[in-house]
Amino acid sequence: MTKLICPVVVATALSLAACAVGPEFQQPKMALPAQYAHQASSDPFAGTVGLGVTQMKAGTRVAWINRVGSYAEQIVLPVEQAVLVPNSFGISESMLLQGVTAQYLLAEYRDIRPGDVVLVHSAAGGVGQILVRWLKHLGAIVIATASSARKLETARSLGADHTVNYSNGFLEGVFEITRGRGVDLALDAVGAATFSDSVKALARRGTAVSYGRASGIASDVEVRIQFGVGRDSQGDLLFDPP
Repeated sequence: MTKLICPVVVATALSLAACAVGPEFQQPKMALPAQYAHQASSDPFAGTVGLGVTQMKAGTRVAWINRVGSYAEQIVLPVEQAVLVPNSFGISESMLLQGVTAQYLLAEYRDIRPGDVVLVHSAAGGVGQILVRWLKHLGAIVIATASSARKLETARSLGADHTVNYSNGFLEGVFEITRGRGVDLALDAVGAATFSDSVKALARRGTAVSYGRASGIASDVEVRIQFGVGRDSQGDLLFDPP
C-alpha cells in the first residue's frame, strides 16, 4: 500500500481536492501523473483553510489557473489564486484558462468595434469558441477557420459569419470574403502552419496575434514579402515582442 503524504497548509493558503482538471493541448501526450496541469476547479471544498484566511471558508467552490501540479488529488493553493465559482457554473464553465485567454486577446490588442473583420483560427477549440461568441457580442464580422467540416459547423452554430477550412490554405478564402481588403485582427492559435499567412491576410493597420502552437511555434515573419499580397499595399506592420 502506498502511503499518501498530505500537503502542509500555510497560514494564507487552502488545501483543496480537484474535481476537474483542464489539460492543455500538449498534455494528453504526457505520461500521468504529469506535473504540468495549470488549471482546475473544486467541489465545495471541505479541506483545510489557513489560519490567516478570512475571505473564504470550507464549503466554498473555487477554481484556479497557473498552479503547476494541478493533476494532484490534493493541492495547496495560495488564497490569492483562488477564484470564487458560482454554484450555477458547470465544470466547463469553471475552467478559467480559456476564458482568461480570450479576454486578454480581445482587450489588449485592439479596441473591437462593430463591423471589424476578425479572423479566428481553431474556432472550434476551447478558446476559439469563446472568441467567436464574444466577438459577435461586440458586433464584429467573424471569419472562423478549422480543419474539418464538423468543426466548421460548430463555429457556424456559435455565430461565425464565414467559415474556411485551413487544411489546404485559407488566404484565398479570406480575400474572397473580404473582397481583397483583408482582416482587422487575426487571432492565431495554430502557429507554424498558419501565422505567416495570417499576417498576409491583414488589412491596413491590422493586427495579427500568435497565441498558440498547435502545429508548432510560429516561425519568424519575413516582413518584406508581406506587402502587396492580394491587394495594392499592406500598409504598416507593427510587431510587438512578447
